Amino acid sequence: MDGAKGIFWQLCFTVTSGSQSIAIGAPIFVGANANGSVYYLVLLETEKSNMDAFVNATAPILKGGIHWKLS
Repeated sequence: MDGAKGIFWQLCFTVTSGSQSIAIGAPIFVGANANGSVYYLVLLETEKSNMDAFVNATAPILKGGIHWKLS
């Protein structure tokens, strides 16, 4: 993310309701400003089967499309 250092990872989990369930994929970014006084979180979700295409489609946002105003 532009201006905030942090980590990026992908998390997979299953959401259930009664007898229905769906596998979810979530690309996640967590970071902080230089002195650790402000934290940032970007959490996106899609169906697990769509994860690779979703990460590719959102890459322009996740790789510098969000510009944090750090102070």
